[in-house]
Amino acid sequence: SRLAPRSDSRPRPPMAPMDDRAFAAYLEDHLAGSGAGLTIVRRLRRQHPGDEIGTAMLRLEVEIEEERLALRTAIDRLGGSHAGPGVIGLVLGLAGGVAAAARRALIHEPVPSLLEDLESLAVGVWGKRLLWGALARKAMENQRLADIEVERLAEQAEAQELEILRLRDEELQPAGS
Repeated sequence: SRLAPRSDSRPRPPMAPMDDRAFAAYLEDHLAGSGAGLTIVRRLRRQHPGDEIGTAMLRLEVEIEEERLALRTAIDRLGGSHAGPGVIGLVLGLAGGVAAAARRALIHEPVPSLLEDLESLAVGVWGKRLLWGALARKAMENQRLADIEVERLAEQAEAQELEILRLRDEELQPAGS
């Protein structure tokens, strides 16, 4: 079958570990992704002032800003520039967001639903949990990263994911239940 794994039994060469510059670029991409998440969080906070969603988004906004600071610190220590592919990706993402907003205005398409926004945030937090795991491994071999509170940030991301999924589940409940 075309989908069956290849039976190539030749040994594969070990993958070279990521050097500091490549890892910094990886972190820059996550920094850009956090900017996209922050945009969603701020929109939801404005749309839900004073309710459970708004309160959760305010807390998440503060935490994302803290995480972004940790990422910037790691990028700086690894010799990154904050101007690599991640920033370019962010600019392209923002341009796409502007185009989407214009399309919605022209054809009266609604803004993303709460369900769509919460799912986007859940996917982003899942990626962030992978990020903190990768950074923890890198910190074991690189003393310049040792004081970044990766374990606490990983626990924070896990709590964020649970909160977002709880809010998503509530959004899926039938009205009046």
